[in-house]
Amino acid sequence: MPWQEALTILRDAARGLEYAESKGIVHRDIKPANLMCTEAGLVKIADLGLAGSVEQEEVTGGGKIFGTPHFIAPEVVRGSRADARSDLYSLGATAYRIISGHTPFEGDSSKEILRQVLHEDAPDLREFEPDVPDGVNDLIARLLAKRPEERPPSAAILLRELDRLLERQGAPSVNAVPRSSSKKTPAWQVLLVVAVLALVAKLVLGNSDTPVNPEPKAPDPLSGQAPIPTEPPTDPPAPDPGTPPAEEPGQTGDRNEQLVELAAENELLKLRDLSITDEERMTKLRSLAKRFLGTDAANRAGQEADQLEARLAAETEANREVGRRRQALLDAMKLATQPTDATDPRPTPGLALRALMAVPGQDDWGDDEEFTAARLALQHQVLREALDWAQQRLAEAQEFEDAGDFEGVKLTLSSILPLTDLPPLTGDTSTGMLDTARELLALGEEARVKHGQLGNLESEYLSRRSRADRLAIAKGVGSSSSLRTMLRNLNLGGCAEHLNELHESLTSPAARATLAPIKGRVEAGQMALQALVDGWEQGRWKRHSILDPTDGRGSLQAAGADASGLRLMIDGAPQHTPWSAWKDNPRAFENLFTSRLEQPWTATELQNISSALMLVSISHTLGYLEGFLGGDDPFGASLSKNAEADVTRSFATAMEWADRAGNEGDSALIRASITQEAAASKVLLAGLSAGKAGRWAEAVSALEYALEEHGESLLVLLLADGSDFAEPRAVPPSPVEENEDADTDPAVGEGSGNPTRVDEDENSDKESD
Repeated sequence: MPWQEALTILRDAARGLEYAESKGIVHRDIKPANLMCTEAGLVKIADLGLAGSVEQEEVTGGGKIFGTPHFIAPEVVRGSRADARSDLYSLGATAYRIISGHTPFEGDSSKEILRQVLHEDAPDLREFEPDVPDGVNDLIARLLAKRPEERPPSAAILLRELDRLLERQGAPSVNAVPRSSSKKTPAWQVLLVVAVLALVAKLVLGNSDTPVNPEPKAPDPLSGQAPIPTEPPTDPPAPDPGTPPAEEPGQTGDRNEQLVELAAENELLKLRDLSITDEERMTKLRSLAKRFLGTDAANRAGQEADQLEARLAAETEANREVGRRRQALLDAMKLATQPTDATDPRPTPGLALRALMAVPGQDDWGDDEEFTAARLALQHQVLREALDWAQQRLAEAQEFEDAGDFEGVKLTLSSILPLTDLPPLTGDTSTGMLDTARELLALGEEARVKHGQLGNLESEYLSRRSRADRLAIAKGVGSSSSLRTMLRNLNLGGCAEHLNELHESLTSPAARATLAPIKGRVEAGQMALQALVDGWEQGRWKRHSILDPTDGRGSLQAAGADASGLRLMIDGAPQHTPWSAWKDNPRAFENLFTSRLEQPWTATELQNISSALMLVSISHTLGYLEGFLGGDDPFGASLSKNAEADVTRSFATAMEWADRAGNEGDSALIRASITQEAAASKVLLAGLSAGKAGRWAEAVSALEYALEEHGESLLVLLLADGSDFAEPRAVPPSPVEENEDADTDPAVGEGSGNPTRVDEDENSDKESD
């Protein structure tokens, strides 16, 4: 349909909706099937469900359904209450349909259509009718807005907008003379409208055939029946059994009056014998006075009720006054328990209880049970709050102790001690106040005892934590860990990550201080290898020729470098060679750094290189000790005669690079680490050599010396199993302790069975010989 004609139909429908709005009616089913054209050419709105039977759902050639779901407003689909704006949405969907021949949303099922109504925007109307003006397109789009507040607020406003659009196109306004239809409306449509209107009237007026106010029907003169009355006769009301019977005409009232008076007296006597509350008695007296109004008993009942009411009012006021005085005293007592310093959260139950008992006026209330109970409750509250606070502080003290913060433990326990300064207390044991006081005193005693033991507790804690951390280091670095294998293969990146995790798990400063230099040297060595990789990637290698790591004699050409090793030209082809290839050739490893880059190494880089050389020396030492470390016969493995000299030379090379760095930064720490690792390797190799020669005492002594003097070196930690850091065993007393009068020298002699300590210089001389 041309949009001009559709706009006129839309205007007529809007007029109908405007009228419906004025009557508070919401149509709820605006659609093309419910818009009907009269013979005069005007469009009217039909309703009442007949459209469902007149227009069934249409099916297009594509199988899409066009039915009522196409015209339902989104808020109605969601189950919200429909209003006039819901009808405007349906009218917009109707206009969209008659202009374009399509509904705003189309689908294979009602469910799909309703989903689009809720969540998708309708296609632009001009996709189907390109000639539709902007104003018409925008108005229909607004009518189809998802949110009701974005649509025209009423049909009247919509009608004005339609008039303006029609005026722009030269069409008559809403007040113009109705247009005549060039084509008569079919008769069946007119009859349908009439039938609809009739059905509306029937539904509005109701289905009853009986008039609301029927008139009396005149008698049929031929029937011989009397007129039927409009209302049936009613019986007179039954007398109230509680009301004295009225005198009957012709009888004297004396006898009845006496009977009523007697009944009232009897009721009053029975009421006085009842065991009921004063309030109930007053209510019954009022009722009796009303039932037997005019009798002497009723008068007396009324007077008694008035007197009782006055007495109750006086007692109530007196009780209120007593309650106000009692509450004022209790308020003063509660105020006395409050701390004088609002900024100090610590409770002071002793001061609070003494201040409470010092409030004047309490002696006058000694017999008042309500006051006594309230005072006990106040005292109990003071004690309960102090106990709760003390229990929280004691828990905090335990947390401080677990964390090793013994200064926090001391301060927290000190804050509990004043809570035990309580005045003498008496009271009903059923209230629990005395039990709370005893619990508070017991908790204070616990805090006092623990406060006196803080020195011992701190020493025990530090000893436990140090032992636990040392054991963690031994297990994390020692023979049961993966660190030795990683270092042996020069996987310095893996070593650094492993040591960082271990360092974070330690709690004692001493243990962290033990591991920190080892971790620092491994990280420095990793940076030295990374400097080679960076130099290659940046094209800063001055020499590509390196010593063959397998024998340290021949040379190979480097073809690349990455974090895991170098690519070397072997047999004319580049082959990846991991850093582990240099683990037993410290000389070839040093060659990697010698005059390698175009620029000289900085002091920091020299320190990193010295750390890397020290780690290679440790790995090299582990290589010599491999036979000693595993197998059923640790001393059966062969040991090179030049092992000690080879290892000593390797550490000396690392020291030379450290000396070249000068005294900047960590140079002193690096030199100390190299010295310690070199000394440890010398002792261990000497012990291994002594064991192979059958000098068992010397071998055991060397190992014990290494643990005692160089226990914090990386080399010794890599070989230890942590048993020396386990819980201490009970040591039997020595003979000297058993017999203090003994004249023997406590020093260990030759026959004592204890090995003699091996001196480093003596071992060196023996090996050199």
